Parts: sequence; C-alpha cells; structure tokens
Amino acid sequence: MVVSFISHKSFLQEYLIVLSFLLICVFAVEGSDAETRYIATNGDDHNPGTQDRPWKTVEHAGQSINSGDTVIIEDGIYRVGTHLGFGPIGISINQMTTYKAAPNARVIFSGEKDYPPTVGSYDFVRLEGLWFGGKWDPNGTGYVGPGGSPIGHGKEIINCTIFGYTDGILIGTMEYLLVYGNRLIHNGLTPYGHGIYLSGGSSDARCNHVIVDNNIFIEGQGYGIHGWHNPKSMIITRNFISGHDHGIVMNGGDHIIANNFVWRNNIETGHGIAFAGKHKVAVNNILLGHQFAGPTKVNHIENNAYLETIRVPGLSPTILTPGNEEHDFGISAQELDETIKLLGEIFNQPVDQIYTDHRIEPLFSKLKIKIPEDSPLKNAGSAWHDQSISCNIGPDVNQPACLDTLWYAFREWGLKNWNRDDVIYEPNFSDFSDWRTPDPRDNDLDGVPNDSDPDDDNDNITDNLDEDRDGDLVDDHIDVLPCLLLC
Repeated sequence: MVVSFISHKSFLQEYLIVLSFLLICVFAVEGSDAETRYIATNGDDHNPGTQDRPWKTVEHAGQSINSGDTVIIEDGIYRVGTHLGFGPIGISINQMTTYKAAPNARVIFSGEKDYPPTVGSYDFVRLEGLWFGGKWDPNGTGYVGPGGSPIGHGKEIINCTIFGYTDGILIGTMEYLLVYGNRLIHNGLTPYGHGIYLSGGSSDARCNHVIVDNNIFIEGQGYGIHGWHNPKSMIITRNFISGHDHGIVMNGGDHIIANNFVWRNNIETGHGIAFAGKHKVAVNNILLGHQFAGPTKVNHIENNAYLETIRVPGLSPTILTPGNEEHDFGISAQELDETIKLLGEIFNQPVDQIYTDHRIEPLFSKLKIKIPEDSPLKNAGSAWHDQSISCNIGPDVNQPACLDTLWYAFREWGLKNWNRDDVIYEPNFSDFSDWRTPDPRDNDLDGVPNDSDPDDDNDNITDNLDEDRDGDLVDDHIDVLPCLLLC
C-alpha cells in the first residue's frame, strides 16, 4: 500500500494540533465574532448566556446564538419535551455549531416521565459529551437522529451516552457524519430495533461517508449496527457490541468493517457480521460465538478471530479456545459478562439515580479491551493502512494520523467514494469542506500540501496554552477527540 505514516506518538500530537488548529479557526480565522454561551439548570433564558449568568434551555440557546457558536452545558438533569433540536446550522466542517458538556459534567436530557426525547440537529452541528435517554417507552418512537431532508451534511455525535431508545441513533439521508466514542445502552428494544441504523433512504447512496468508530453498544435487541437500503462508503471500526441479536449487518457497497469486537449476541442464530451484496472488506474483527454470514467471493474477509466451535470463513483466521478469554483479551469472560450485566442494571434505574451513580465510568473503562502481549490476537491482524505497522485483531489498535489518511487507505482496498447522486467521485482531501484534517502531504498542517513552509507556519496553534490539545484553551484534561481510528 502506498500510504505514508508517522510514529504513533508523533501522529497523536500532530492530529491534536490539527484539531486545535481547526477549532481555533472558529475563533481566529473564519469566525472572529464566534462566541461561547452557557446553559445551566439554575439559569434563566432572560440572562445573557454568560458563564456567570447562563441560560436555562437548549431551545432558547438555539434561537439566540449565531452559526458556528459554542454552547457549554453545565452539570445536571434537563427535563425536556418529546422533541429536542440543536441548531442553528453551522457554517462549515471547520466552524461547527457545538453543544458540549462542561468539563467533568454529567449532562442528561430526559422527558418529564423519564421517557427519552427524540433528538435532532442541523447541518454542521456537533453534539459532544451529552447524555440522552430514559426508560424505554413501548409506544414511543424516540431516537437520536442526525439525518436531514433531502440529505443532512457534516454532523458529529462525539462521546455521548444514549440509552432507552427503540432506535438509538437513526441515520437516514446523511453524508459526512462522524459517530465517535459514544456509549449506547438498552437501545434497539425490539427484534427490528437498532443501536445505530444507517439507512440509504429512498434511493441509493443517500447515506454515504459515515464513520462509526470506537463506540460501545450493550444490552439492547435487534441490530447493534445496521446499514440497509444501500448505504455507500462506510467505515465501521473499533466498536464493542454485546447483547444485541446481531452484531453488524450491512448491505450497500464499498464499506470497511475492521477491528470490531462482537461478544455474546442475544440469540443463538445471531450473526457477528453479516453482508448482503458485494464490495465490502471485513478484517481484524473478533466474533465470539457468532459467525460471519454472506458471500465471501465478492467481499474480502481476512484475519478475523472466531471460536473453534463455529464455521470459519475468509483468509488467515485466528481460532480462539473457549475459556482462554483472560489470556486472549486481558479480562475473563465472567468479569466481562458481570460488567455488562451491571451496566444494564444501572441504566434500568430512574434517571435521577443514573445521574448520581458513580460506578458508571469505571465499569465502561473495563470494556476498553487491552490485548496482552502473549495473546494470539497481538500483531495478528491485517495492517490495512500501512504494511509496516503491525496491527492487533480487535479494537485495541493504534490509529492513523488523520481522517484523510483513513480515507486514502479505504481506497487502497479498491473501495469507492460515492456521492449523494450514487456516482463514484474523487474527493479533494486537502479541501477542509470535505473533512476536518488536511492532506497527509501537508507537513506543517496549514492546509497547503507541499508548500515551502517546512514546519512552523506561525498560525498560533495553542501548543502552549492548551496542554491537553482539545481546543478548549484550558487545561481541563479532557481530549474531545484524542485521535481517530484504527491500526
């Protein structure tokens, strides 16, 4: 593969510099008048929305801020109606309207009777660190839905916690969506429900260029991740899925499904990964007790891990022995099951008890699997975006320098970029309007490939002010996007 990479430490630093630069652009380049406002449970919508005099509601914030502004939401439970919308529309992928939880805050949006509200957002809006949910309503149709009409564009759901929905994240007619670092519990609570649903809508490719990375899906029903009605150009990676009927089920074409971990589906006939159609890649996934289903001759299946008791498709599989989980994954099957069960019980509580439960974060941290050095999964995967870097099987993997690099690697497998008109096209990866990071050839990260500026372009990136490199200009030790995506 002709893809150049830097070291893990270097790319982590440079990716966060890129992220900081792009966020600083909101304030310093594109939107010098962009502002930060605040919401708190003890606020008042007659206030100016400053930190010491915050607003009270998201509805008022959406009517009061300008495109590209940021709203910080303080700790607390926010009781809302059946629908909750986040806006206004952002300006671009570099100047998004952002709603984010304050540092170390647990911000929960739920209905008056603990029923989860339906959540929507405008184009170029980021939701970050927020919690949405409640108890499952058997008559409800609530979901977190970042789609759009006729097609949504450039939205992000980052580090959110979503629980109690018939469909957790429901995506239809959407392009350029990033779903990263979220936890989804008790979603898809029917045999046809979903943790996340990627729907192509009424015509092919109406859902395209979606990245679903580093999320946790537990204790639901139906499908963990389901792409149907011909979505195109998807990257599904580093997700942990347990307690759904099926793990990952996809049709459409030109998807890569890599480094996911499917553990204990609900039904004996459930699939770890199932494909319909062709032009998909499945590499480095762990499918425990659940097999792969679908055509293998028109899809590329390689270096996935299975239990020795199931049918094994694809090239170079890794066969695992039941009872060796602690050696293979660094956590025993019993501890993994108990952790998931306890999280399920916690999220069955009333919302006010979920809000005060301090067991949640330590339990979720146990689901971030760390592969032991002597595990058969260690360095056994396909290094699919750089043959010089070894790659584990499963979610415990290094990450590329930037999203652009990931899409270059996506194309190295022969996968295609499809636009909303169901036409293959060649995206301009140095164009910030497509993705938030510059061309990998842009060594000084100023958005201009191969220019004469060798290193420091004097763009006042917050290297010294923002020690945790999350673009907040405060050292709050919370990296909103510590780096992205696999191997």
